[in-house]
Amino acid sequence: MLQRVAEVSNEPLGKAVDRACVEALYDKLLPPMVTVAVNSLLLGFALWPHVDHTLLISWVAVAWLVAAARLVLGRAYRASDAKSRDHARWGRLFAWGSGLNGVVWGAGAALLMPDQHALQVLIVFVVGGMVAGAAASTSTYMPAFVAFALPAVAGAVGRIVIEMHDRVHAVMAIMLVLFAAAMTAIARRGGKMLATSERLRLVNDALAGKLAEAHDEVVAANESLEERVRVRTREAEEALAHIAQTNLLASIGQLASGVAHEINNPLSVVISNVDQVADDLKPGAGSEISEMLEDARAGADRIKRIVADLRLLARARAAEPSAVAVEPLLRGCANLLMHEMRQHASVVWELDEDVPAVFTTEAAFAQIVLNLLIEATQAIPRGKPDKHTVTIAARLADDGDGADAERRVRVEVFYRGSNGAATADSVGLAVCRNVLAEQGGSLDYQRDDGGTRAVVTLPAAAASPA
Repeated sequence: MLQRVAEVSNEPLGKAVDRACVEALYDKLLPPMVTVAVNSLLLGFALWPHVDHTLLISWVAVAWLVAAARLVLGRAYRASDAKSRDHARWGRLFAWGSGLNGVVWGAGAALLMPDQHALQVLIVFVVGGMVAGAAASTSTYMPAFVAFALPAVAGAVGRIVIEMHDRVHAVMAIMLVLFAAAMTAIARRGGKMLATSERLRLVNDALAGKLAEAHDEVVAANESLEERVRVRTREAEEALAHIAQTNLLASIGQLASGVAHEINNPLSVVISNVDQVADDLKPGAGSEISEMLEDARAGADRIKRIVADLRLLARARAAEPSAVAVEPLLRGCANLLMHEMRQHASVVWELDEDVPAVFTTEAAFAQIVLNLLIEATQAIPRGKPDKHTVTIAARLADDGDGADAERRVRVEVFYRGSNGAATADSVGLAVCRNVLAEQGGSLDYQRDDGGTRAVVTLPAAAASPA
């Protein structure tokens, strides 16, 4: 489980630990090399009166050259690309450098050891100290420690054995071997502890990364859920508004149907009587009476047209869409609102002559047009109709090219208002969008010429399915 969790950047755990151990070697390289330089100088100073100067200077120079070469190796390691490093190769190079350093110190102990016991003890002490330092600095990579400790201790012990004259030299050699063995065990144990620590760190980092990813996923899921809730809530509100608007329209339709019926019956009697009186009136009986009868007939005709327009709201939705003439419906809806619209703006008509019927239901089309006209009227301040206009336009708009392109009718309502333009988020226009979606149409808003243009498209009756 930990092996799988602790894969960092697709790198297995074992390789990641080995990489960290090699990196630790090069991170700690400078202090040991400074120690090599200082110890070699101090040992040379102590041995100067007792050994051959040429040999001593040569040994110190070689020790410095090896230290400098290892520092150059460390610089090359740090300059290399961390992502493409072959850490096994860099570890071997470090071990070779460590082994060469061990050979230099072992050779120095063997070649430079004088006859004086005090100086012999000093050399053994320095070699032991160097081995102890190597245990601390190279414990993360045991081949490097062994490569240094083995030749360094072997040179000193070999010289002591060769020069063994008494028990003191024997004890000195044995103690140096035991010390080297103890340092090896300490370095091995310390290396394992450091590797374990590094392994745990990598596992913790991986677990922290997984936890952060899981947290981000939970946050993203919550945000997505909240967005879906907002969308569903908005859809539910629009659906309820649609239902309420539909129910209101149905109630108004029932009321309009009753009112139209109650007005139409006595109106028919009035028109019939006015026509009869006009027919029975003798020619020349009085021009004033004739004019009064003509005014009465014009008023009755106006009432008749209003009743006819009112019946747009009285017709129930058809079960299936059918061909609906565009111009009569647009003018009928405008007539229903004309009294209010005249308080806000004048109406401009731009209706093409060849606009075909649309494939929809008359009640749905009337509901859309009424909503758009109401929104336009409310966006224009009352009291200055001569300074504002509401333009109602209808034209044929072909979608695409060729004979098989679908023919669609484009109805536009354009206005400039200072009370705030209508937006597609308003309840009335949300209802329009729902109705149009049911009828295969669309509603878009455009801002141009300093005004608002509501564009309704519906399929032409000729392009609709049978």
